[in-house]
Amino acid sequence: MISYLQRLDLFQAFRRFPVSSVMAIITTLLAITLISVDGDIGSEMAAVVSAMIVGYFLFLGGIIARLIRESQQSKTTEFVSLGFFCVLGAIIFIVLPQDYDLLNTKLFRLPFFLLGVSAVMHLVIAYVPFISKGSDGDFWEYNRKVFIRIVESGFFSGVLYLASLLALVALDKLFDIDFDGRIYGYVGVSIFGIFNSIYFLSKFPALDYDDHVERPLSAFLVFTQFLLIPITVIYMVILHAYGIKILLDGELPRGWIGNLSLWFSVIGVFTYLLNYLNPRFSKRVFVSQFIRYFWLVLIVPAILLMISLFRRINDYGVTEERYALAMIASWLVMVILLYGILRWRALKWLPISLSVVIAFGLFSGPLSIFGATLSSQKQRLNDMMTTAGLIGEGERELGLNQSDILNQLRYLDDRSDMMFINDWIDSPIGFRDESVKLDTTNNQRVVYRYGLRYDAFSGEYFSIGSGGDFTTSIEEYRLLRSFRIHHDQLNEHREAAHIIDGQLFINVDGDSYAVSLKDSVMIWMVEDDPRDQPYRLPVSLGTDLGDIYFSQLQGEKHGIDSIKINQASGLLLIR
Repeated sequence: MISYLQRLDLFQAFRRFPVSSVMAIITTLLAITLISVDGDIGSEMAAVVSAMIVGYFLFLGGIIARLIRESQQSKTTEFVSLGFFCVLGAIIFIVLPQDYDLLNTKLFRLPFFLLGVSAVMHLVIAYVPFISKGSDGDFWEYNRKVFIRIVESGFFSGVLYLASLLALVALDKLFDIDFDGRIYGYVGVSIFGIFNSIYFLSKFPALDYDDHVERPLSAFLVFTQFLLIPITVIYMVILHAYGIKILLDGELPRGWIGNLSLWFSVIGVFTYLLNYLNPRFSKRVFVSQFIRYFWLVLIVPAILLMISLFRRINDYGVTEERYALAMIASWLVMVILLYGILRWRALKWLPISLSVVIAFGLFSGPLSIFGATLSSQKQRLNDMMTTAGLIGEGERELGLNQSDILNQLRYLDDRSDMMFINDWIDSPIGFRDESVKLDTTNNQRVVYRYGLRYDAFSGEYFSIGSGGDFTTSIEEYRLLRSFRIHHDQLNEHREAAHIIDGQLFINVDGDSYAVSLKDSVMIWMVEDDPRDQPYRLPVSLGTDLGDIYFSQLQGEKHGIDSIKINQASGLLLIR
């Protein structure tokens, strides 16, 4: 056992990658803290979530910094790189959301940002030791070993986790030990966060620049040659057959073909990379032929992907998913030109170029995945509202556009503060910062302004109220009554007001008067500032005038002309 542990030598990870090893432990402990919390993690533990995200990036940054040091043979470059990643981590921590329960713009964009930055950093790990030195053989050998270590550490961690689960279940069933259900989470996070990371780092391949490529294990050759290549060829045949069908039918490809083309491209490039130097160790002719003609074969799937994207974007505008597909399609076209037609041989430019494309998609401002999507979808909303006569000088004619406009408003409310709509209209809408919890979203404010209909069967609940005390002079009034009513109350409780079939009625001197609240409710819902005073509604009751001060008003809104009042409370003052 001792000799095995010596051979395992997990402490090698701390000697070679001290920063990454420490960050793996810290990030795992933070994850365990989150699992142990009973309250609202999104708001109460937001700082812990942000620290976990930063810890993960510093884990990757520590690997990159060490590889830079080893490739450049300079401790200074490692310290400078670590300083850069620490500053970047601090900036990321500051700009991360303060509450992970809110569907605000910053939180909506977060998964795309994290995935993109993570992809770039993993790609940098793949090529940073070979930017200025090393051959294709060195590059391929290094990344082949990294791939094997990822699979190896993941397999060992999975086996260890399953064994731990079985042990816990056995203790529970045999000795009646009632474990807290969260212990399974603690064990899983600890194994995959600490053991998996430390084991991987301890086996991370050394950097060699001697152009020596070891013969891969037989299992690796079987996997890459007899599994990956046939799978890729099957995809290739299907897509090329579909391309021929398109030519014969004279029809453009359907939208789903873009996903099939994308997956073929991803699997194909992955297969190409793993098999790149396999012809040196294999007598199979199809392996060398696959490497030689792969990029030319990829032309048809790339064309199908571009056509599919063009159709979807032309019909429905740019979205984050379509932007990501467009980035990959653009990258494929570029590498097909370089490696398939111009016959480049420098393998390292594949991950370098892909990381540049992803970074452009994240940080190019108006042309980024967020900027381009927002600009495209704003224009679609503008066209819809103009066609429906909601903006501009056209006649109001909603028709079938109404559901499209509602869907578009919901889509944009997740991605922006909606302020841009005020640039299209003369009377601004009172939008508010949705990073704080509101009863009314900015999307709803636009809906109320234009009287758009929600689904008639579902309706929409509203609740208007104020929590503050108020003072008013009663000298001008001859009658004052308080009321608190519900739609199912009986007649004997209707001295001041009552509700019949969801309508509000006011009782004065034995007569009952109906009061319409529709217009007032719509105005109150879209007010700029929260109320600390009751909502005042002037009313005309026959020959009498008065005011209703609502402290609370609840009900349902169905479309433009139907408002159902469920509860109301306040004061009735009659002059």
